[in-house]
Amino acid sequence: IIIYDSIKDSYTHAFYLQNDDATTTAIYSEGTYAITDKTNVITGVRIENEKVDRTSGFDWTGQIDQFETFKGNDLPSAPKTHFGFGFTQYLGEKWSFSADITYVGDYCSDLDNTDNYKVGDYTTTDARIQFLLDNLTINGYVTNLTNEDVVYYAARGPRASVGQTRTIGLSAIYRFKYSILFGHKYASYGRSRIGGPYKGILYMDQNITLNAT
Repeated sequence: IIIYDSIKDSYTHAFYLQNDDATTTAIYSEGTYAITDKTNVITGVRIENEKVDRTSGFDWTGQIDQFETFKGNDLPSAPKTHFGFGFTQYLGEKWSFSADITYVGDYCSDLDNTDNYKVGDYTTTDARIQFLLDNLTINGYVTNLTNEDVVYYAARGPRASVGQTRTIGLSAIYRFKYSILFGHKYASYGRSRIGGPYKGILYMDQNITLNAT
């Protein structure tokens, strides 16, 4: 089911998917709302359930091995819940401020659904401020504002994939503009030809970024 709203630019997408190995049931909803001509709000919700129906593979001898013990388990790296909310506030013609908060529910890193390898269940907050001056764009930002412990994946070893700690950064982007010639184009009028070069504009961005954690 997909529901479109032309005014709010939002949609809801629900689906059910099944194959020989797994079943996924999910509903997604995202929207962008113009509260005023200077304020935009973005929301997102994702709720899904992914279960193993049947698994098969090869064991160490090269023979086909049926892992029926995985049947009914959650698929790895598949959080059941995901929520997001953000906004952008424009301050005049040159300044803007935005922030967003995201929650990801817990999930297992392995097909066994081992409790020791359960990760997720974190909330992150990011904030940004932007200044525009002709061809120059300056961005100040903070990622993971609350310095949340974010773990994406855990395994034996111990090994883990973790998210970025609180980071404060400043970036400057300057856009250079060049006029270039691509060749010639002629228009024929009897035996006379008149024409001139194609003229195009080439933009090149130079980005300088400074980060502090």
